[in-house]
Amino acid sequence: MAHFGDPTFGYHVATAQLWGTMAIRLAEAEGLPFDYTDYANQIREFFNEAVRFAKRRNLESSFDEKAMYAAVDDFLKEAARVERNRQTAISQIANSENRSKLKSINDALVYRGTSADGFAGVARKNVVQT
Repeated sequence: MAHFGDPTFGYHVATAQLWGTMAIRLAEAEGLPFDYTDYANQIREFFNEAVRFAKRRNLESSFDEKAMYAAVDDFLKEAARVERNRQTAISQIANSENRSKLKSINDALVYRGTSADGFAGVARKNVVQT
């Protein structure tokens, strides 16, 4: 690295600062700032592009377009529901019951749907890998 990749180690410093700032931000946040609605919209855009490509190559019969759109829509609805619940819990954080609900939501965001307040099984479909 000293000769070719990053001789001044400037990229290493910038990366360490970025990860350090992000760790501090996440540690101090009441609710984790993970918004899966943007992610679901990106998946939809990617799939739209894949469908257009498949139609140009006459491959549209090789996958179930309706099922994939339904899975993306389900994921988007659940992501929006989780985000609404997260915002509500953050706004009412003084209540200890909401603090435990927020912890449950944070756990669901980190572990992608393993708690009761998670994605209601939608994340387990693993939309990205289909």
